[in-house]
Amino acid sequence: METKLDEVRMNKVRKRCGFINGIDIPMVGTMGGLSLAWNGNDLVQLRSFSNNHIDVIIQRMPWFVYGDFNEILYSYEKIKRGPRDERQMEKFRKVLDECQLMDVDYVGSRFTWERGKLLETNIREMLDRGWQMTDQDFRRMVRRRFQFESWWVLEESCEDDIYQIWGENYGSVLDKLEGLKARLLRREKGIKEKGNKTSRQLNRRWEILSKFERNDEILAEIIDTKIHLNLEMEKYETYWE
Repeated sequence: METKLDEVRMNKVRKRCGFINGIDIPMVGTMGGLSLAWNGNDLVQLRSFSNNHIDVIIQRMPWFVYGDFNEILYSYEKIKRGPRDERQMEKFRKVLDECQLMDVDYVGSRFTWERGKLLETNIREMLDRGWQMTDQDFRRMVRRRFQFESWWVLEESCEDDIYQIWGENYGSVLDKLEGLKARLLRREKGIKEKGNKTSRQLNRRWEILSKFERNDEILAEIIDTKIHLNLEMEKYETYWE
């Protein structure tokens, strides 16, 4: 994590938090500063470090990574200012995939960083988040409690899907409920993936249209694209309520 502390103060903070071992990189001026803390022997092997990174090898064990990553995954995770560079976001997604990390849902506002009090200068982004390893044993440890999400009923096919899933399951009521839960969770993942794909397509369309010289036809397409993109963003915000 970024500490903005010198080595002496970071060492005190780390020990106060209950971590015996650590690697501390002091801040430069008033910026930066890194710290990696852990307990136990032979867990961490240092490979390299600098003012901007700490590279280590850690024994195979469950990981939970959280904090301000100063980057977004998709364009709809940012409101106002120009669109984010798609290649930059793609690199971020690739790193998470290579590290076998999956996003962990949380309760609260979708946007965790904000700047500007006036409407025309306000910028909001989703920068703080957490990821867990996709390791099966660890996933069972942190498996979330099932609950019926209110936004599921916003999908037109919800009621028909529930009737169909219930009819396809056999056994006791508990068995049917367990089958319904599993299918609804898979359905939820599919809906979110479809929404992400639609938002990416709309963002790309808006980026292309914004490069054309403005005329009545282009303006009409831009307005139509923004309307559909706003609808997708509103639906996405409902996912997080």
